Formats: sequence, structure tokens, C-alpha cells
Amino acid sequence: MKEKKKLKVKFGDYFRDFTPEKNMIYRILLEKYDVEVCEEGEEYYIGSCFGTEYLRSNGVRIFCSGEVLTPDFNAYDYALGFDHLSFGDRYLRIPNYLQYARYYDSLRLMQEKHIFKREDILKKKNEFCAYVVSKGEGYVDSARIEIFDALTKYKRVNSGGKYMNNLAGTRFESESKGIKDKIDFLEYHRFSVAFENVSYPGYCTEKLIEAFAAQTIPIYWGDPEVGKTFNKKAFIDCNDYSSWDDVVKRVEEIDNNPDLYFEMLAEPALLDPDTINNDLEAFRSFIFHIFDQPLDKAYRRDRIGWMKKHCDQIKNMAEMSNEYKRKLKQKNYIGRLINKLKRNQ
Repeated sequence: MKEKKKLKVKFGDYFRDFTPEKNMIYRILLEKYDVEVCEEGEEYYIGSCFGTEYLRSNGVRIFCSGEVLTPDFNAYDYALGFDHLSFGDRYLRIPNYLQYARYYDSLRLMQEKHIFKREDILKKKNEFCAYVVSKGEGYVDSARIEIFDALTKYKRVNSGGKYMNNLAGTRFESESKGIKDKIDFLEYHRFSVAFENVSYPGYCTEKLIEAFAAQTIPIYWGDPEVGKTFNKKAFIDCNDYSSWDDVVKRVEEIDNNPDLYFEMLAEPALLDPDTINNDLEAFRSFIFHIFDQPLDKAYRRDRIGWMKKHCDQIKNMAEMSNEYKRKLKQKNYIGRLINKLKRNQ
């Protein structure tokens, strides 16, 4: 049996509770290689968009965006992102719901969502519309807040997230002021609001997937090109309407016409049923291409000239920012300490 190629890989600049085991790149690598996840001395650096630790890595850098950020190919050798662009063997457009294992149950349910018994739907879905948002004004586009206000003029909308949570006194009430199982919560509703943080071509996240997985009619806003992948007969695309009032009128029309509602629910979520499998195969091929190469041949960025200078500038600015934050934190701590001493005198 042929010995597996050994890799030293570091994951960095991810969100707070990130673990490699739930990352699909790591899982794909395990199919073919002997992977050592390390904190230093890495040969490959796999990084997201929540920090600048990548600038310290001398390894082959691979960027994985979970947010609306166009990759910086001066700083990274390869990238996975949302933009529909082509850049040799250095880039692959891949939705974030394929990058994390926690979404794969939702992907399976989404592909089966148009298979149901009408009586089961009527029995369980006795709530109008679900809305699950963790952050509001100042963090997301105002559209996500405006749709809630517009829909509540028609009927009550159950807000199950930490933002504008209104579940107190209902059967969905949670001690954490946020529902524990999103899919389970959505399943009791006929509609669900599935709004992205922003509207950007290609930026389609798990929000639409989860709305489909729970067999709701998604009320979607975000990616203006969403119709390239998803069947617009199965959801309400707010980009097709000129105002929130027009969106609500369409929701009301569907809500009051059971035949129309079930007609939409019976539509498959994807235009092409092979989309997910094809995307996964492209994902694997992209990753294997990077790691099958000899390490010294896998680099694509210039590590000596202007690209290095560009990265050094970013690194210096990041270090200056971190030092400023450290001093500000120290100043605030001393200020609070002095005020406490004054109060105790």
C-alpha cells in the first residue's frame, strides 16, 4: 500500500469556535493525505477573513472567504470565494455552505424538500413566518430589518434570533433568547425570511439552504444572481420586486391560496439536481491539485518583490492597529481603576 503524502497544515484567521474537524478542506485532505494540524512550522496556511495571522506564514497560503471579500492574490497563492471570476489554477468559486460540514444535513434536506405529504405540512406548519437574526442595525444591510417591519403589518412574524427576539411566552421561548435548533424552529412555519448581510453577486450563504431544508417558502434577498443556481419558482426573490409592500402582497397572495402555496413547495430547490455533487467534485479537484504538487512548485505569489512589499505594508498597519488597541485597552483599564479608587476614598 502506497504511503500517504505527509502535510503540515495550519488553520488561522477563522471565527472564534472554529475547529478543523468541521471544515471540509480538512476532511477532503484526510481522504488522500496524512495531515498534521500544527501551530508553527506549517507548509500550508489555510486562512479565513477574521485576522491577519496569514501575513506571518511562509507556507503556501490558501484563502477561504465566508464573507463578502474579494481575495487578495498578492497575499495568497490560492483562494475560495464568492466572486464569479477566473484566475488560472488559483481560484475557485465555492459557496460557503459547502465549506463546512455542519451544513451538509441541510443540503440533503434541501434536495428532498419538494417530496412531502400535503396533510403532514398542513398539520405541522400552523405558524406564518420565521425570522432568525443575531445582529441588527449597524451590522447588516437595513433590508433585513425593513422586511421584518413590512411583514408584521400583515401578520405576526416569529423572531427566533437574538435580535428582536419576540418568543417570550410562546411555545418557542428559549432561555438563551435564541432558538437552539434553527431547522426545527423553521419547520413549524410556512414562510421564512432568508436575507443575506448584503446584496452582492455570487454571495449566497446557508440562509437560503436552511429555509429550503425546513420546507418553507423562503423570502430571499441578497445575491442578485441567485437564479443561476436555485429555482425561482420555489421561493420569493425580493430582488424581483420594487418595494417591500410588493413583496408582502406576493406573500399574502401565496398565504391565502393553498394550491399556489403547495405548487411552490413542490418545486425542487435547484435548477440542476447535480449542482451540489458537481460543486463538490470541483472542490475536491481544486484542493487535490494544490496539495499534489511538490511544495516548492505550489507557490503562486511573489515572495521577494512587490507582492512581498504589499504584504509587509499590510502587516505593519495591522501591528500598528493592534498596538493602538492594546494601549487604549490599558488606558481604559487604568482609568477605571483610578475611578474605583476615588469612589472608595
